[in-house]
Amino acid sequence: MKNNLLILMSLSFWACSSTNTTEKVNNDVIIQEEVSENVEKTTNSTGLLSGVWKVVDFKDSLNTIHPDTIASAKTTFLSSYYTFTNDSVYSVRNTRIPKGDKGKWDMQKQEVGYYITFLSDQEKYKDAYQMIFLDENTMQWVKVIPNLGKYAMLVKKQ
Repeated sequence: MKNNLLILMSLSFWACSSTNTTEKVNNDVIIQEEVSENVEKTTNSTGLLSGVWKVVDFKDSLNTIHPDTIASAKTTFLSSYYTFTNDSVYSVRNTRIPKGDKGKWDMQKQEVGYYITFLSDQEKYKDAYQMIFLDENTMQWVKVIPNLGKYAMLVKKQ
């Protein structure tokens, strides 16, 4: 099971897709159907992201991955705290990396919307999520993993 979790986490860290991800994930939707205007504003001003954020919900449509692997990944994601600073530095800590990891974050417009990208200093990974919604207290991210499905996270400011 540990290997399956590492596979899911690895796929998450390196998978990027140009698929439009504003569609629903499962029946319990946490995804907004329209991208927030604040997402566009944030690309010019990082102040909205600044602060500590916690992943509070996780939904997936990863039907080809064993349910135990998904459950373990969900537990890890739901234990995640992200800290964003105005100088594009982030840190993250969770049950997988309890001492934390840090690196640079960036928000860029791509063909199908805005993506927040993380480049780790310590764990040496690059990760990207489509930013579906952003306001002063809430972010919603989606990750599409080609040929496997997608997952979404609801992130709240602490």
